Amino acid sequence: MEKLQVVVCDHTAQYVCALVGYMSRKWPGRVEAAGFYDAGSAGEYCEAHGVDILLVGEEEFCMELAADDGRKVFVLCEDAGHPLVEGFACLDKYRPADETVRRILDEGSVREMPGDMHLQGAGLICVYSPGQIQEQTPFAVTLATVLGQDYRTLYVNLRENAGFARIFGREFKRDLSDLVYLTNRKSDMFRELVAQEICQDCGLVYLPPLENPSDIQQLGKKEWISFFERLTSQMGYEKVVVDLSGALPVFYDLLGQSEVTYVPTQMHPYGRAQLAQFEKRLEKMGYASINERIVRIRLPTVPGLYMAEDVMTGWTWGDMGDFVRELTSPVRMEAS
Repeated sequence: MEKLQVVVCDHTAQYVCALVGYMSRKWPGRVEAAGFYDAGSAGEYCEAHGVDILLVGEEEFCMELAADDGRKVFVLCEDAGHPLVEGFACLDKYRPADETVRRILDEGSVREMPGDMHLQGAGLICVYSPGQIQEQTPFAVTLATVLGQDYRTLYVNLRENAGFARIFGREFKRDLSDLVYLTNRKSDMFRELVAQEICQDCGLVYLPPLENPSDIQQLGKKEWISFFERLTSQMGYEKVVVDLSGALPVFYDLLGQSEVTYVPTQMHPYGRAQLAQFEKRLEKMGYASINERIVRIRLPTVPGLYMAEDVMTGWTWGDMGDFVRELTSPVRMEAS
């Protein structure tokens, strides 16, 4: 794939270095970014390299830099409400780097770089509550169990303290972080390593959850990407239900690849505020399209949700199970 050529020109050296460095780290091999502190040097580079996008400070702006009709120009404004240069897209110079990059790719009429993650095979279904409500996992577990009646479904828990060892009365030889680590270092044994760790209890097919939540960050983004790409394409599942944590390095990648994301939300004012903030963050970061695949749900009030001795049976065949079966009935009818 041909690299997107981006030039940043501004008199603030620290700003230029930070933004160019961010783009180079975020999309290595896909974006080629160069930085300059004066218009003359930037103009020479643009003429020699056929630049796609130019970000130029108000003080450095000149019509010579904007002369190429094929180049999209953004003016870096000190005060976005009162730009000094008219007729060109204004970009708030002090917005976060990730927002800046998403904005230029979106408004520059340039197709946004594909995400680093490309899932094939199993359909991904995510569950995420902006308020991290305690019912998120009972819902996700029940969803995976119910879908498992019609599809080959795997459940993956990425939240803190899943409690599965006690719920299912078993000890896990390895946790999910161990599995991600091993499969990245023994990629030729991926299927065998994963198959050894797959568990099945009460109709739920799942991988051992994380033992230590901090392991999420200890593993690199590339390792998580490789794991999920192989998991969906090589293990023969039709659906993979992921019980998400916002701390995951590939959080947005998974949302972007998901067929549908269920968002359990509490409808009191604070719950609505949390949902609104989450949706706004998606838009500001350039992931507004994810909102189209979000199903916002208000979970039922389930008396004794955690009181039954057999927790899983209570979830699957109680009010939570009835709610999930009704929610997924069009999907299940399609499968039958």
